[in-house]
Formats: sequence, C-alpha cells, structure tokens
Amino acid sequence: MKLLHPLFMLGFMYWLYMQRNLGLSLLDHDRRHAPADDGFEGRKARHRTWGWLLTGFCFAGLIAGALLTGWVYPQIQEPFGQTYGHGYIGALGLGCLIISLILGLTIKSVVKPRIRERFVSFHTNIVYLIAVFAVLSLVTGAGILILGPSQPTTQIQVVP
Repeated sequence: MKLLHPLFMLGFMYWLYMQRNLGLSLLDHDRRHAPADDGFEGRKARHRTWGWLLTGFCFAGLIAGALLTGWVYPQIQEPFGQTYGHGYIGALGLGCLIISLILGLTIKSVVKPRIRERFVSFHTNIVYLIAVFAVLSLVTGAGILILGPSQPTTQIQVVP
C-alpha cells in the first residue's frame, strides 16, 4: 500500500511529460501557421482535456497522500508537518498546475499580440516549475518511505 501513491506520482510525471510534448507540438504548429486540417483542433482539445485531468489527478494525489499517510503511519499527528515538506511541495506544484490551466484557458481571450505572446511563453515554461516540484515531491516521498516520518515539531515554551 505504501507504493501506491509513489506509483501514481510516477504516472503523473510521465503524463506531465506527454502533456508538455503535446503542447510544444501545438506551439510549433501555431508558429508555422500550418493548415488546421492535420488534426490540430483534436490535439488542442486533447491538450485542454489532459490539463483538466492532470489538475484533478494532482488534487486527488494531494488528498490521497494525506489520507494514506495517516493510515499507513498512524503515529503521525501532522500529515503535512512530518513528511519532510512532501505535502507542502505537492500543494505548490498543484498551485502552479492551476495557474498553468487558467493561463491556457484564457490565452484565446488575450487580444494584444505581445501580451498574448507573454501568456503563451509563461504557460509553456511553467511546466518546468511543475516538474521541479514533482521531482522534489518524489524525493521527499522517497525519504518518507525509506526513513519513515520525521519527528513532530516541538514548541519552545518560555517560562516567565
């Protein structure tokens, strides 16, 4: 059961890589001004659908990770606080994924070419930040599996 969440994480990272490749092919198609009859609209729809699914998958992983951590390690009092930052890093990755999804959905509504180009550039490059968070999340998740949960943070009490 401990390996279920990491396997899903690896699947997410592979899917993110496939989404990046699909997006880059769409960007290349757009830059070449190629005719739209070569399946461009279908690939664009798949890219949009995968974006929604990746976001939902990441959100489900965040929730499932917290629940599985509490189930596998019942001694943990703070699922996010005793996992070497794993949950926090996952939440940051999810936030970047949501930003990328929103940017991707609103690119069409941007009229000015320079601003639209910046939207596309940021949307294209944020996948690398998501990948960094995914790798950090994978490393901290491996730390939990190998080392077990970290010690709970202690509160320093000042006695007057």
